[in-house]
Amino acid sequence: MDSVNFNEILCPIDFSKLSVHALHYAVKLSEQFKSKLYVIHVIPLVTTFSRTAYFVDEHTDMKKLCSDEIPKGISYESEIIKNDEVYDGITEYAKEKEIDLIVMGTHGHSSISRVLLGSTTEEVSRKATCPVMLVREIDHS
Repeated sequence: MDSVNFNEILCPIDFSKLSVHALHYAVKLSEQFKSKLYVIHVIPLVTTFSRTAYFVDEHTDMKKLCSDEIPKGISYESEIIKNDEVYDGITEYAKEKEIDLIVMGTHGHSSISRVLLGSTTEEVSRKATCPVMLVREIDHS
């Protein structure tokens, strides 16, 4: 088997603590493989008034997050995109950029929770054409 190399790594974020935790993994992998890192936030096209008010500053939030969490020397791009479904936005972006690995957080909900609530992570892992690394936040205290 040939060696594995991840030249292009994608980390979708939603600005939650868990997605930032996944970004830390993506950064470490980018350092290790000398990869380009893509950080995206997908906003569903269906927007309510309250959601619009909540996400007024997503571009500023993205710039701050990247400058705070991605060390100098890591090649990266960040982007806010809109799509009907968040998981479609992620998988379409991955295909467009020829991503080799998607790194994203998962809450690890039970299957009944997933059925009731749906799961972006579940859909991405099923539809992505590249490997998907799921990062869980584990409390070791």
